[in-house]
Amino acid sequence: MEEIEEVLAKHAGMYPLSRPQDSVKLVYQHSFGAGHAVRSSEESLAWLQAECRQLKPAAGEPLFISIGNHLCRLNLARAREIFSLEQINEWFVNDANAMHGSMGDFMHDLNLLKHHHQEYGYTYSDEEFIEYMSWYRGKGFPAVHHSSEYVQAYDPHYRVMYQRQWENLVNQSD
Repeated sequence: MEEIEEVLAKHAGMYPLSRPQDSVKLVYQHSFGAGHAVRSSEESLAWLQAECRQLKPAAGEPLFISIGNHLCRLNLARAREIFSLEQINEWFVNDANAMHGSMGDFMHDLNLLKHHHQEYGYTYSDEEFIEYMSWYRGKGFPAVHHSSEYVQAYDPHYRVMYQRQWENLVNQSD
């Protein structure tokens, strides 16, 4: 099994209400990271500060969740308990600017998702996936937001970053 398949199966189990948009977003992040989200450090920090004002406490939540390709989704509610928003933003901007992906790898991973999404545990139908992909292809394969169903169920607040520094932090606290 390829790494992306393991990631997709894990996330399908963690987020059973995921829609095609959410699994495609995961594949996109796995392939390209978050470089699309950073226009400037100042804008990124303002966005982070605004987002963190609405966060609930994160007791018991993991600091990060792996998305493969040496990347993770850093849980903002947990991270802000440990670091300043300025530190988090600096790391995010540096990581985002260092991330580069391959359209060929992205298309390969989308093809795996297309043919095996139900095996991974996603509950949407083949027809729903095909319909979403038709729209997505027509838009030129952009970065997308989570579906409204996903947002309502899971209230996601994270930044995609390289995983190594967060693993080191967790290992130091053990």
